[in-house]
Amino acid sequence: MALFSRTFWSSWKLWLIGVLLLGVCFRFIHLDRKVYWTDEVHSLVRVAGYPTPEYVEQLPLRQLLTIEDLQQYQQLRPDADLANTLTALAGNAEHGPLYYKLARFWIAIFGSSIGALRLLAALISLLTFPCLYWFCLELFGKARVGWMAIALLSVSPLHVLYAQEARQYSLWTVAILASSAALLRVTRIPNLWGWATYSMTVALGLYSHLLFGVVVLSHGFYMLALKGWRFTSQTIAYCLATLAGLLAFGPWLFVILRAGTGMGGYVARLTSFPIFLQRWVINLSLSFFDPQIGLDEPLFDVKTGNDALQLGFGQPLAYPIICILILEGYALYTLCRQSTRRVWLMVVALITVTALTFALPDLISGGQRSSIGRYLLPLSVGMIVSVAYLLAIKTDRPSNRAGRNLASLQHSIWKCITVGVIGAGILSCGISAQAETWWTKYRDYYNPRLAALISAYPDSVVISDRENTGRLISLSYELLSHELDADIRFWLIDDTQESVEIPTQFEYAFLIYPSENLESQLDSDLRYQLLDPSGKLWQVPSMTQNTLDTAGDR
Repeated sequence: MALFSRTFWSSWKLWLIGVLLLGVCFRFIHLDRKVYWTDEVHSLVRVAGYPTPEYVEQLPLRQLLTIEDLQQYQQLRPDADLANTLTALAGNAEHGPLYYKLARFWIAIFGSSIGALRLLAALISLLTFPCLYWFCLELFGKARVGWMAIALLSVSPLHVLYAQEARQYSLWTVAILASSAALLRVTRIPNLWGWATYSMTVALGLYSHLLFGVVVLSHGFYMLALKGWRFTSQTIAYCLATLAGLLAFGPWLFVILRAGTGMGGYVARLTSFPIFLQRWVINLSLSFFDPQIGLDEPLFDVKTGNDALQLGFGQPLAYPIICILILEGYALYTLCRQSTRRVWLMVVALITVTALTFALPDLISGGQRSSIGRYLLPLSVGMIVSVAYLLAIKTDRPSNRAGRNLASLQHSIWKCITVGVIGAGILSCGISAQAETWWTKYRDYYNPRLAALISAYPDSVVISDRENTGRLISLSYELLSHELDADIRFWLIDDTQESVEIPTQFEYAFLIYPSENLESQLDSDLRYQLLDPSGKLWQVPSMTQNTLDTAGDR
């Protein structure tokens, strides 16, 4: 086959560069197409200078609101400056202020459209390529591994998806790679400037996201294990450099200690062990293949809490996932067998420390921290590097030793595997690039479908609890795509009220995201028709004067 000829493969740099360019295109194509989901809404609210509780409480109850009324909090406050952005962020200080500072200056220049917002994250994601190449050079000293890793990362479904979100995860990935590479370099060539550089990358990572602390832990484990669990001059230098980075992070650490973080409720929700195990299997494959390309529903059903993808021998998508898991396992085995302790220990530390940090609390006390793919980016980086090392050495020229024919056959097989792995990423990214929603949108996955249902009834009102304001803003962007900005109105309720009067001047009304108490009452009320169980959309077909009892706690 010409594809696997020696002449073609001798130009491996050219086709890897081609994969890189394709990955760059995936990061910028259709930036404004996918659902602009609640977390992105809240990110822009904070960048604009509105504390989350404040902007929610400013919206009046039981008054008709327009899309413009909701989206006013997606624009910079007229009197706001960078200090307002930092104040607004303080209640969710786990995110770190660096990305929000950059976004504040970005939207002041380029505006706050969805495409402009996501463009910043996509541009930042390009920095992952030189940082990854540097990381691989420090690990292996081989350009071939670096290029292979870049090719895998460029079409990694997980990394492409989060490069297209108006959030800080591409910046966090840059920090993970830069800090790990800086640590490797200074342990290889110890000097004061090297430790100062590493210290700065620690501060950069922590200011990007509080979860960078997991990377700091993995680096600490790496240094201690590398030096035989003894305090040497290098481990002491590492501790001092890390301490300097923590001191530089001190001002924001004080904010975290004073205000707390917003992490807790969602990630602490209980889940069964089979679902926990299945989500881990899926997350481990997401660096190379995205199972949703064969599904009409997201990985996580928000109504039932179960996974839409039920792995089993009858599920075709299970087979490529199993193949990827086997490849990852073999890659780690090969890395540990054929590389030095200094090399494999860094990769294993990134993977195991990240896995244990999130999985152990879930196993001990319950929760779904480790099922959230974006929290596992350090693990993903480690997996990509280990697979890149495996593919790079297996696709290198076979030796001239005895058994050359067998070596040549194995060489050709590994070329096929390499093309298959990269092809799986390209296929996943190509399909998701054309989609208007994806599993990364979680609760807001169904917004396009909900907007289409509502658009069939112009001149209607959408009713919801005021605490769902972020989700309503997300939905409002989908309604705008149906040109309903002049007709649609919103009516916010509070479930602490004894009763709520629904406006009567509309022929149709929709109740969306009701509280658990209110939803339990709707099931027995024949006036309300459940249009979409997953999206929790109810319709009131005839409006005269209806009252919903919202007494009681959620």
